[in-house]
Amino acid sequence: MVASVDGWGAWGVMAQRGIECGARRTLRWSGDAVPADGTNAAASEVAAAMAMKAHEIESLIKARLPDARVTISDLAGDGDHYAATVVSSAFAGKTRVEQHQIVYEALKGSMDGRLHALALQTSAPKD
Repeated sequence: MVASVDGWGAWGVMAQRGIECGARRTLRWSGDAVPADGTNAAASEVAAAMAMKAHEIESLIKARLPDARVTISDLAGDGDHYAATVVSSAFAGKTRVEQHQIVYEALKGSMDGRLHALALQTSAPKD
């Protein structure tokens, strides 16, 4: 039996059948059950190698918003769950949704694979 490591329902079914899921690579292992500790060392190593570093996130944001003050925190210590505070004059007069869209655009699709979660706070500078 081949089991999905990530437990993503339909994604897991596609992985079991060996179907490539777009840009997402699904790791698989053979066995009758999940290891007793619930981990897969190979999956952890690959995930760590694919995870974004805080300085990469900051660089991508500053490339799009050169005046931005960016603060990044790794929420879980896994390089996959971050919080970012971004202050930029480019946000003046924009809704919060528009501000977030600018930041996500700056990340160039990283939310699809290398960056799993980003808690985002944006604002224009206070004069």
